Amino acid sequence: MKCDVFADERDRSQQFPGLPPSRDTGRYRTFVCGVQSPMIGKVLFIADKSDVSYAAAEVVTLKASDVTTLHWDYGDPPSDTISGATVDIDWILSFKSDVLLTADELKKARLGAINFHPAPPWYRGIGGYDYAIQRKDLRFGATCHYMNDRIDAGAIIATTEFAISPDETADSLKLTCGSSCLRLLLEVLTSMASGVRPNVSLTQWSGPLHTRAQLARARGFLDDQVNYKG
Repeated sequence: MKCDVFADERDRSQQFPGLPPSRDTGRYRTFVCGVQSPMIGKVLFIADKSDVSYAAAEVVTLKASDVTTLHWDYGDPPSDTISGATVDIDWILSFKSDVLLTADELKKARLGAINFHPAPPWYRGIGGYDYAIQRKDLRFGATCHYMNDRIDAGAIIATTEFAISPDETADSLKLTCGSSCLRLLLEVLTSMASGVRPNVSLTQWSGPLHTRAQLARARGFLDDQVNYKG
């Protein structure tokens, strides 16, 4: 099955003329075309409430035989969806999510748990957008990795990188990185649907784990320098 993601309908129609209009999930539009592929089994999909995460959930629903979805943002009331859903599942897919899963919860996924982290491997934890702007980084990206009982420490499957423009803000970086996470998700789902367990790459994590307390301090420093609303 061919899957792809486009920032707008014009981009999509130019590359695939004649296709019917795609679904609209805010800034992100998704479509799946071609011959129906095998399903990847039962999935627990956990994500934040961004537009790109709802688009990602739509794609997973098309590729899995049974999907339980939880959209949760930091500060929301606790949810019992995870404890009820981590029974008889094949995969856990965590997409840009702040939900911390216990080792016991991760073990309930028969085939594994995969996270789509919206930052490159040198920014573990949260706040990568802020730190990249503060440090005037030239490149950023996203990381797909297997999950274990440590935050952003499991074996890395794949990464993406892109250039940071001179006028980049943390807000715009967040949007671009969301698209990168979605592309990684599509690649992984295609591999899983073909019966191939995603391979581990040679890429390694680096740097310390960035905490929420550190992010709060960084945002205080950045408030006078960038337009950030997240």
